[in-house]
Amino acid sequence: MERAKVLVVEKSKSQRLFIKGALDQEKFDFLEASTGQEAIEAIRNEDVDVVLVSWVLDDMEGLELIGSYQQDDTLLLPFIMLTSHAEESRIMTSLNAGAFDFIQKPAKSLELNARIHGAVKFRQLQRKFLEMAIRDPLTGLFNRRYLQQKMDHMLPSYANNQGTLALAIIDIDFFKKVNDTYGHDVGDVVIQQTGAILSAAVRDNDIVARIGGEEFVVVLPDTEVSQAREIMNRIRSDAEKKSWGDRENPLSITMSCGISEASLAEYNLDKILKLADEGLYYAKQNGRNQVVTPDQLENKLTA
Repeated sequence: MERAKVLVVEKSKSQRLFIKGALDQEKFDFLEASTGQEAIEAIRNEDVDVVLVSWVLDDMEGLELIGSYQQDDTLLLPFIMLTSHAEESRIMTSLNAGAFDFIQKPAKSLELNARIHGAVKFRQLQRKFLEMAIRDPLTGLFNRRYLQQKMDHMLPSYANNQGTLALAIIDIDFFKKVNDTYGHDVGDVVIQQTGAILSAAVRDNDIVARIGGEEFVVVLPDTEVSQAREIMNRIRSDAEKKSWGDRENPLSITMSCGISEASLAEYNLDKILKLADEGLYYAKQNGRNQVVTPDQLENKLTA
């Protein structure tokens, strides 16, 4: 199990060294910062689990640092406030500002480790619940909720830079027949294997999501439509050639796909999905087992 990363934000070097010596070296990795700005850089560059922050820093107050990470943050970073003052008003002020806990300096080793352990468990539970909220339970792929959140963050940047981003909607052909003929257990396996095929065929920074039933979305950043068509045709061909069943129960699967490009849909997710869905619908109505792009769709509709 990975050790938790604890960031100590304290202007006093002697205090930082004291805390480092008091931490459980077998369970915590120690990071340090002497100013709020250094802390911001460390949080940005490291996967920090807990932050211990002094009430007073040279460039900002600890409360200011805490407040900056408690707004619109899906995964709250637990901050433990360190101060030599023990007035109830200070405790309430820090907790109301978003601090997870409060420790009076000088901190005792036992108390320090116990409170950090509590914050780490809180962080781990957050990660677990967040993962459950953004993952499809059957395939382990991202779900529609994650797709919406991720694209809401990505698209403004692509719009500002006029970047290329392709999106594909994939649907398993005649999936109802699979369920009716072989049962839902086999249907579930087909969906899981389809998800695995899609995941294995794309890059690490691409997004693969199951958005419902037998329908999947693949987001391909920095990808032209022509490149996306090659990728999806390769996936479609691999699925067609794959042996899905066994000797006693042969099963073949094909896929249909519609592709869109962000710039053609004004970098609006609903419009991007609609454009890809139009291509998918055309593929379904005209023989299935094919990939349809916006230019192909336009040519076919005007022919």
